[in-house]
Amino acid sequence: MRKSAITVVLVSAFLSAASSWAKEGSQRIAGTVESRTGQQLKVRTPEGRVISIGLSKGTEYRKGSGTAALSDVKVGGRVVVEAQRTGSRWVARSVRIEGPSPAASTRAAPQSQSHAGMHGEHVAGAATAAPAEHTPHEAAPAAAHAMEAPTPTEHAGHTEATPAGAATGQPAPADHAGHAETPPTGGEQPQHAGMAPGEPMPHGGMTPGQPMPHGAMAPGQPMGHGRNLFQSDMTMMAGMTPRDPMAGMAMPHWQLMTMGAVRLLYDHQGGPSGDDAFESSNFGMVMTQRDVAGGRVTLMMMNSLEPATIPDGGSPQLFQTGETFHGNPIVDRQHAHDLFMNLSATYRGSLGTETAYWVQAAVRGEPALGPTAFMHRASAGENPTATLGHHWQDSTHITNNVITVGAGWRWLSLEGSAFHGAEPDEHRWDIEGGGLDSISGRVRADLGRGWSSQVSYGFLKHPEALQPGDLRRTTAALHYAAAGDRPLAVTLLWGRNREEHGTTDSFLGEAAYQLTGLDQVYGRVERVEKPRELLLTKSLDMASHGGAEAVVPVRAFTVGYFRDLKIFETIRAGLGADLTAYGVPSDLQEVYGQSPVSVHVFARLRWNKGHGGTHGGH
Repeated sequence: MRKSAITVVLVSAFLSAASSWAKEGSQRIAGTVESRTGQQLKVRTPEGRVISIGLSKGTEYRKGSGTAALSDVKVGGRVVVEAQRTGSRWVARSVRIEGPSPAASTRAAPQSQSHAGMHGEHVAGAATAAPAEHTPHEAAPAAAHAMEAPTPTEHAGHTEATPAGAATGQPAPADHAGHAETPPTGGEQPQHAGMAPGEPMPHGGMTPGQPMPHGAMAPGQPMGHGRNLFQSDMTMMAGMTPRDPMAGMAMPHWQLMTMGAVRLLYDHQGGPSGDDAFESSNFGMVMTQRDVAGGRVTLMMMNSLEPATIPDGGSPQLFQTGETFHGNPIVDRQHAHDLFMNLSATYRGSLGTETAYWVQAAVRGEPALGPTAFMHRASAGENPTATLGHHWQDSTHITNNVITVGAGWRWLSLEGSAFHGAEPDEHRWDIEGGGLDSISGRVRADLGRGWSSQVSYGFLKHPEALQPGDLRRTTAALHYAAAGDRPLAVTLLWGRNREEHGTTDSFLGEAAYQLTGLDQVYGRVERVEKPRELLLTKSLDMASHGGAEAVVPVRAFTVGYFRDLKIFETIRAGLGADLTAYGVPSDLQEVYGQSPVSVHVFARLRWNKGHGGTHGGH
């Protein structure tokens, strides 16, 4: 079995390397120029679709048999663009200028001439001086926008409303791939989700105050810019949302994406029950997608080598509980993740631009129960530590044999799952399987202006190996900027477990704030009710099992700082540290001390390669 596991890891590594070197998907886009800035072209195709195409330093311009410049591209003119997909958008490799459109020449010529006269030199300079794919912003010329009739446009294949200012002569708001735009109403300037901070922001960003559709941004986009926060919500990536983050992007062949993170850290847990360790938390994901039967299939595999990089028995963490090691309960340690964290297939069918259904089957996956797991949430920031309420809130993110069916319309999603309720065993290198003996349901809502929520309930049959009996779990969460598209992300979370020996609650407040493009602070406040005897004796008294279990409230307060380092082009590196103080109940102070403190110091590497290859038949 271990040889098979090693083989799978090697195959996963090969797929990651292959995607990094794969040839980018390409397409020829011909049509009439609707608008032009230093960062992008909007081209209306003969079918009436308006596509936004990014411009970069490497974009070539041709006219006739000679070369040209960006300033030669006129609103109303005909162009043929050779574009390649980078992440979830198209970027122009070359633009061939063919002349004015007969239908638009009289309307567009004056604006084009004015635009060239007033801004031509500046635009050309921006196209040649800026870094590839991250050219500086150029305000759209007022005259050109004022004269153009307001028409719906599409950014990287996604519908967007007419920019504010199109009819008033004001510069249009920046486009944001994958989000419908509305005139600004105030609030922060959201930015792209699923990217690492520390790089220049591409032309764009959602209009301030616009509601963020849950799942409207997949983390397969070019890495990093501005004051955004990283998130890796697998339901977003698989398109299990009403609004499709990949809408309009043709995928006739398999498109590959990889992402992952590795932390190398020193872990110090203070007090009599504490311990020290040098360890590594890590995960890597490979995902491939293609269009099938009018919808889209997503195949996903997520792996971790923590069974080899986390100490036997788990990573030291005061007051942490859950799962087993050598037949004993794990106490004051966080168990390693399994080699297989996710192995799933998802089909998403669209019923319109804001309505969809999805079906997912997973050998290893996450049922519709709880919020996005702590390690994938934007609000966790760079915090390397599991929540103390993990087994009250989101521990089912690694579950055997899961089938999920869901549907959504605009702001509302309903999902249900059947799955095997037992937690993965202590043999972290394999997949146990098991019958579909548990169920769950979840309601998710996009509340607008960046706010979203979820409420879920699940019945888990015999989840604990050492504690017989079923568990009924209820969770509710309120999120701000769950898509990682703003400098600040917040999660407020409640989880309850109702078991034969009692009912216990957990509460969490969590936030991350991107101070600058390179500097982040994060924090977490928790209160969790845990079994007193388990924390005192580090064991379960099976003889007394069945009666009401005495519990004590444990409190934890974490604050941390992370600094991104611009060292590599394709891998984000950085250094961080955090400190956790605990509120210890009086009857536990003999075992834990009055005020134990824990510290992490760590280095982090992260990579994120967007949909980059066309791999027919893969």
